[in-house]
Amino acid sequence: MGGAIQVPGNVTPGAEFNIHVDPHAAEIAFTSGLPITLLPLDVTQQVILTQGQIEAVVRPIGNRVTQFVCDSTERLFGHERERTGLAGIPLHDPLAVGVVLDQSLVTRRLFHVEVETAGGPAQGVTIADRQRIEEEWKRPPNLQVCMEVDAGRFVGLFLERVCRQLS
Repeated sequence: MGGAIQVPGNVTPGAEFNIHVDPHAAEIAFTSGLPITLLPLDVTQQVILTQGQIEAVVRPIGNRVTQFVCDSTERLFGHERERTGLAGIPLHDPLAVGVVLDQSLVTRRLFHVEVETAGGPAQGVTIADRQRIEEEWKRPPNLQVCMEVDAGRFVGLFLERVCRQLS
């Protein structure tokens, strides 16, 4: 889970937190030749858990654990409401786990992706070659990048799994 391909970053105008804090590690991983699937903000910010969903699905279970979940998420919802005006939290890391369990949640595209490591305002920016030119003019793809997500299905699966564990 990291990067931002076609959307703004979440710690700078262009960089996502995980890549920004250690762009050199990301660069090493991206150039390693290992098969990597990148789950950027482009998809994780579409997967939003709302305060209304917590109230409707989690609170009615009515035990100490669900009360803890309600109490602890209330602060997160408040923070997001102040920051963005919305009472919802993106499920960045849970989506990464979800994609490992069910790859059909996302649609992937092959891209050549690089990371800006020089520091300064562009540190940690992920740059995907999205040019519409002949493939022979491009550098070969090094990552599968998730570009679309079935957000509703994932949030439903997430709530189902969480509530099953909380009951």
